[in-house]
Amino acid sequence: MTKILLVDDEPLVIVTLKSLLDWESYGFEIVAALSNGDEAFNYISHHKDNVDIMLCDVDMPILNGIELCEKLIKNNMIIKTIFLSSYSNFDYVRSAFQNGAYDYILKSELEETKLINTLLSLDNTKKNNSSNNNKKVHEYRTNYFVSAIENNTSSISFKDCKFSIELPFNILFIKINDFDEINNKKEIINIIEEETKNFFYNNYNHFAILVKNIDKAKNIINRLSSNLWNYINVSFDYKLSNKIQNESNLKIELKNLYDSAHSNSRLIYLSRKYIGENFKNTNLNLSLIAKEVNVSKNHLSREYSKETGETIVEYISKIRIKEAKKLLENTNLKTYEIAEKIGFSNSETFFRTFKKYCGITPKQYKKR
Repeated sequence: MTKILLVDDEPLVIVTLKSLLDWESYGFEIVAALSNGDEAFNYISHHKDNVDIMLCDVDMPILNGIELCEKLIKNNMIIKTIFLSSYSNFDYVRSAFQNGAYDYILKSELEETKLINTLLSLDNTKKNNSSNNNKKVHEYRTNYFVSAIENNTSSISFKDCKFSIELPFNILFIKINDFDEINNKKEIINIIEEETKNFFYNNYNHFAILVKNIDKAKNIINRLSSNLWNYINVSFDYKLSNKIQNESNLKIELKNLYDSAHSNSRLIYLSRKYIGENFKNTNLNLSLIAKEVNVSKNHLSREYSKETGETIVEYISKIRIKEAKKLLENTNLKTYEIAEKIGFSNSETFFRTFKKYCGITPKQYKKR
């Protein structure tokens, strides 16, 4: 919703504006209705991010519309403004546009079509500018990220990347598994953006999410694990950095995390290879895998979790559930038949595991 602030000292005008159109149907929300410029300045000072467009009377007591905009500009709080006035006056119009007005509407000409056309035009301008700015910021972030992981120099600074987080912070580094098999790669970004706007990414495969503390990182991991898995069958490995204190440390840590994500040990490679070939075996467990890769099960458990951020049991379950989804989508097999085919000893365990990772039952998934 685009947030609208109404400012007019005439109660009847406020009532008229509120009832003139169905605001929500056009994607607008009135966040406040105030009676003078002083109230508006105080509101914007404390709710700057909650005001996108201001409909403001020119002639008000205490602080008029022109004075309000002058004060906002001086305090680096520029709000897109549509001025309202009871009379036409060239000096007012000129002064209004000099102080940031997008348009100027006479109250005598105020009607639904004119107002909504003006608002939609301004909203589209704002969104286009926002889209261009977002594209520029994305380019800066990608440039910064790539220069760090390739150890190249770049003129782009951390400040240019426009993050809404300041040093110090931690980095939650994510590497998407089985990347080449994913069809809807862009959906990964949409899901991550639901959690945070503070991240670098490179080719939808690697994400460096900036988090203020470890608890925040754990919350994001849990939600991403569920959402990426539920919606697009994607799993990931992750690593969490120590606290990053400065920009030099940030670039070094980004490269270290990237290099580490691409150097999964032979132990992890062999373990996953064996699981991929044997997940249908109901007797598959940590001991069998450890024996295959020639280490103790405690060592394997510790190293696997350390390198990937998950346990071997979790990985086996995800591989089995991924296969179950394919069978539910493409066959008419019964639940117990699918459980047997993918390595579960009984349908009850399969049912519980499926619901744990997918949030719904196998039957519900098939209907969906």
